[in-house]
Amino acid sequence: MTTFEGILLGLAYVALGVALLVVAKLVRDLVTPYKLDEELTTKDNPALGLSLAGYFLGVVIIFLGAAIGPEPDEAPSWTELLFTFGIVGAYALGGIALLNIGVVILDRLVLSSFSIQKEIIEDRNLGTGAVVFGTYIATALVVAGSVYGQGVGPWWMGPVSTIVFFVLGQLALVLFGMLYRWITTYDLHGEIERDNVAAGVAFGLSIIAIGIVLLRATGQDFAQVEAAVAEAKEAQIVEVARAGEDIGRFVDESGAIEVTPSDRWGYALIDFGYYALGGVIVIALLRRVTDALLLPGSTIHEEIAGDKNVAAALIEGVVAIGVASTVYFMI
Repeated sequence: MTTFEGILLGLAYVALGVALLVVAKLVRDLVTPYKLDEELTTKDNPALGLSLAGYFLGVVIIFLGAAIGPEPDEAPSWTELLFTFGIVGAYALGGIALLNIGVVILDRLVLSSFSIQKEIIEDRNLGTGAVVFGTYIATALVVAGSVYGQGVGPWWMGPVSTIVFFVLGQLALVLFGMLYRWITTYDLHGEIERDNVAAGVAFGLSIIAIGIVLLRATGQDFAQVEAAVAEAKEAQIVEVARAGEDIGRFVDESGAIEVTPSDRWGYALIDFGYYALGGVIVIALLRRVTDALLLPGSTIHEEIAGDKNVAAALIEGVVAIGVASTVYFMI
C-alpha cells in the first residue's frame, strides 16, 4: 500500500469514528431523562460536561480497540473495505451499548449510596463528574480490550469472547471499587456527596488506572494465544519424545500439534486473572507508596478529606496511572 492510499484509508476511518461519535451522542440523548444540550449550553453545567467528556473519550477508545489491526500490504478493494468497515462499525456500536451498560453496573454496585443524576444535574457536583468521567474511560478500556484481537474458530467466537471478557472486566472494576472504598480511611461516598472534588478526582483517576491494566488483561488475541499454546506443547513434545514416551496426546491424526478450544480458553483466562488480580492489588496498595514517598509529612486522608486538596488527588491518580501504564507496556 502506498503512502497516499494509506492516508485515504486513514481518513475513511476518521470519518467512521466521527459518525460513531454522533451515534453515541444520540444514544445518550435517548437514555437520559434530561436534555443534554440544554444542560451543557444553556445551564453551563460543568459536572455534566466533565462526565460527557469521559463518555465521548470512551467511545473513541472503543472505536480504536475495534479498528486497530495490522496494516494491509495492498489497498483493499471497495468490497473488502465496506466489509471491514461493517465489522468495525458493528463491534464499535456493540461496544457503545456495553459502555452504557457497564457504567450503570458500576454506578449501582460501587456508588450506590447516592443518586449520581441528582449530584450532576441538580447539585452540579464536579467530584461526581470526575468519578463518572473515570468510570466511562475505565469501562471503555475494558470494552476496547474485549473487542480487540483476532478470533479463532467459528465466526460467533468473536462476539462470545467479547461478552465473556467484558463481564470479567466489569467484575474486576467492581472488585477494585469495593477494595478502594475499603482501604480508604475516609467516607468516600460522603466526601463526594459533600462536593469534595479532590475525593472524586482521586477515585476517578484510580479507576482509570485499573482500566489500563484491564485493557491488557481483556485484550486476548486468540490467534496469538493459539500460537503460544502450540509453542508450549511443542516444548512438551520434545521432552516427552526424549523420554521415549508416546506423543499421541499432543498431535492430531495428521501429526500436527493439536490446540483445542479448552487449551485456548484456559490460557486466555489464566492470563486475564494474572493481570486483573495483580493490577487490582497493586494499584489499591499504591496509596501507601504515595503517602510515604510523594507526600512526606502528610497523608492522603488529611489532604483529600481534610484539606480537599485537588493537587494531592492528582498526584495519587497520576502515580496510579503511571504504574498501570508501566504494567501494560513492560509486563
